[in-house]
Amino acid sequence: MGRHEKPAERALDGLSGAVQLAAEHPDHSPKPCEGQRRASYPEHPGWRAGPNSATSEEAANAAAVNAGPLKDRIIALLAAGAASPEELRAEFWAEGERVLLNTIRARCSDLHAQGRLRPSGTFARGESGKVRVIRWRISTPDELSLYQARQAAEAEHGEQAHG
Repeated sequence: MGRHEKPAERALDGLSGAVQLAAEHPDHSPKPCEGQRRASYPEHPGWRAGPNSATSEEAANAAAVNAGPLKDRIIALLAAGAASPEELRAEFWAEGERVLLNTIRARCSDLHAQGRLRPSGTFARGESGKVRVIRWRISTPDELSLYQARQAAEAEHGEQAHG
């Protein structure tokens, strides 16, 4: 056994309680998608289940107030062309709107989950200047129609499987 290897029974030592729980009981892991977000996601901001889920859910409910208008503004800004969340933030700030980068990223994620945004295939430099980040573009009408048809087919298949 190497210097840095641990015996199997000690492999979980030093890991957080949540990670240990997930490793010991993968069926009850707080990380799977189910249980993380309400049924109305991505129309309503998501939240993570876990020890602080009440705080997370409260934050999601607070964010919901501005989520719709912010998504509309992101779509309006992307009408001019693809942009990263960092580039979108610069546009917001240039217009006097102090929107946090993580808020913009979350709303882009929501829009992507709705099929309304797609990766453009181009990248921008992240906040640090070292990491490449996705530049988003608005989905074409054909892409959005295809996405909606797939969602409807999946929902119908799910109802048949459970009905």
